[in-house]
Amino acid sequence: MSIKAVLFDIDGTLYPVKYLNQKLLKGAIRHPLRGRAFSKARKAVRKLMEGDPRDCVAGRAEFLDLQCASVGKKSGYFDVLYKELRENRKLPPFDGLENMLIDLKSRGIFLGILSDFPIETKVKELGLEKYFDVIRSAEDCGFLKPSKKAFEYLFKDVPFDKSECVYIGDSEFKDYNGALSFGMKAELIGSTFKNYKELHQKLLKAI
Repeated sequence: MSIKAVLFDIDGTLYPVKYLNQKLLKGAIRHPLRGRAFSKARKAVRKLMEGDPRDCVAGRAEFLDLQCASVGKKSGYFDVLYKELRENRKLPPFDGLENMLIDLKSRGIFLGILSDFPIETKVKELGLEKYFDVIRSAEDCGFLKPSKKAFEYLFKDVPFDKSECVYIGDSEFKDYNGALSFGMKAELIGSTFKNYKELHQKLLKAI
């Protein structure tokens, strides 16, 4: 079956992950206790979501409360770290990515984004916002990748069968395995393809 939609993670997928890591490191240095707690909290909430046993998370506000509670902190404890992540960003897209998006768009391919972290103006800062048909943050639905509920949230606005879609990411656990478990095809940057010129050629063969 041919590919009709190409869907992407953002951090480490649309731009080099070192820029995200630099922001996370700065936040951790300025707020060391919060930085360590945040890392533990992300792991804790993913563990809670394994197998999607819960149906009670109503959205981002409840997710953020759960994230804080998972490490015994009050609501809003990580707000300062989220603020750090969105300040003074300079995000250069990977070489060859925009050319690929332009070509896929010209061929009628549906393009979408699902990221764990809040999107805000990140895609616009990359200069890529105009190419995407749907842009979603998993936090907004209350579940992080690789939870199937995160992918289901994206697919509320993807008008194709999962088998007709491919998800591009940089995390084998969250992106690659998560997408495959959901029923999509998947590509992993630095593993199944080395650069966007190579991925472009692979996708053209699958369209």
